[in-house]
Amino acid sequence: EWFVLKGGSDTIRKFKPVMVIEVIDANLKVHNIASAQVLDLLFGWGYDIRDLASQQPIVAGKAVETDILCTHPARSR
Repeated sequence: EWFVLKGGSDTIRKFKPVMVIEVIDANLKVHNIASAQVLDLLFGWGYDIRDLASQQPIVAGKAVETDILCTHPARSR
C-alpha cells in the first residue's frame, strides 16, 4: 500500500478519494516501513482515518494492525 500511496500521491491529493487500506506492520516491515509512516502520510494529506470494523478513530503515531477507512473532509461538501 505504501508504494501505491506514494506513486499516486498527486492523484490522491487532487481527487481526495475514499480509501480502504490494509495496514499491517508485519507486511510493511518487509519494505522497512511502519504503519505509523502510512498514517502520517494520510494525516498529512488531511485524511480522517478510522478502523474499518469498529469505526473508531485512529490516532496518529501509533502502530496499527487493521483495515482503515480514509475519508477527506473536502469530499463531504
